[in-house]
Amino acid sequence: ASACALLVIGFVLGRVPAGRTPPQVATISVPRPAYEPGSGTGLGLGATVHPESERKFREAMAFHNAPDFSRKALPLLQEAVGQDASNDQARFWLGVVLLLEGKSADAVPALERAVELAPRSVPYKQYLLLAYLQAGANDKALRLQAELLAPK
Repeated sequence: ASACALLVIGFVLGRVPAGRTPPQVATISVPRPAYEPGSGTGLGLGATVHPESERKFREAMAFHNAPDFSRKALPLLQEAVGQDASNDQARFWLGVVLLLEGKSADAVPALERAVELAPRSVPYKQYLLLAYLQAGANDKALRLQAELLAPK
């Protein structure tokens, strides 16, 4: 399913005429990723996450299935990132929430940092690709798409 989505995105990007300012891609809906409580402390390469950051992250994720998840989780995720800049899960979910709120330009730095912290995370890269597309950063999106589709 992920590869299929990447191919569709590639097709859409391939249709952007060269030399023109690319249009904003506002029709791509951002799905909320699945979340499993207690699924570990992320995929990052860093040391253990600061306990207060982890606590704020878990508080935010308690709202995952709530209809107003984004509104309730956003301040808690911001606090979690503020407590520990190496908390890749909090950075990823902060980026997701910002995307869900239509704030793609703000989501890009959060997701880029999450990918830096956890470079092997395919979901992190997929959401960064969506953020690039939503922000109109098509060149970055194409490079990231090529990376995601490259044989391993």
